[in-house]
Amino acid sequence: MPQPPESPAAPPWLGWFQLGLSSMLAVLFLVMLAWSREQGRDLRQLRMRVETLESSSSLEKAADQNGQLRTLTQRFEQLEARATEQLERSEAERLRLQQLLVEMRERAGSSGQEPRAAGPGRDPQPNPVTSSGAPVLRPTPPPPIPTEP
Repeated sequence: MPQPPESPAAPPWLGWFQLGLSSMLAVLFLVMLAWSREQGRDLRQLRMRVETLESSSSLEKAADQNGQLRTLTQRFEQLEARATEQLERSEAERLRLQQLLVEMRERAGSSGQEPRAAGPGRDPQPNPVTSSGAPVLRPTPPPPIPTEP
């Protein structure tokens, strides 16, 4: 079997070159690894800042909406208070007018006159019955005379 030709002896600087190149690659790998970790840390910090800003923005929106809701509630309460007050005034006025009507009927009854019309929500007074059981017929009052302004 033929022997392969012997290779000439490697120069002595080649070993040092290989060692330097391997060291340089190892240092470069460590530098890239450190840089990558730093990038990851920076990226996490930026994500946290963005989430904080988004939550802050949503909190501001929620606060604005709460303010609007509070204002709307106050307006509704004011409207309800006004409506209740107006209803109470109307009821007081109705009671006052009803009392005046009762007083007018009492005065009309004491002076011998009968009131012309029944109050709202009341039936007209029935005609009195005579001792024979036959009703007394009375003429209906004439309609009021229209007045022109």
